Amino acid sequence: VVFEVNVGSRGYGQVAIDDISVTNGACPEPGYCDFESEDCLWENVRPQFVSKSKQLIGKN
Repeated sequence: VVFEVNVGSRGYGQVAIDDISVTNGACPEPGYCDFESEDCLWENVRPQFVSKSKQLIGKN
C-alpha cells in the first residue's frame, strides 16, 4: 500500500485516511474520478481560501 501526497504551490494541504481493511480474495476494479463534474463521494470540509484575508500571530 502506498499513499502519496503532494502539497500545493501555497504549501497548504491535508490528508486523512480512515477505515482501512484487508481481506482475502481478488481486488475489486478501482474507481475513477477526475473531480471535473463531481466530487465522487469526497467532501471538502475546509472553508474556501480568501486571498485578501490576514492572519496575525503575536502575544496579547
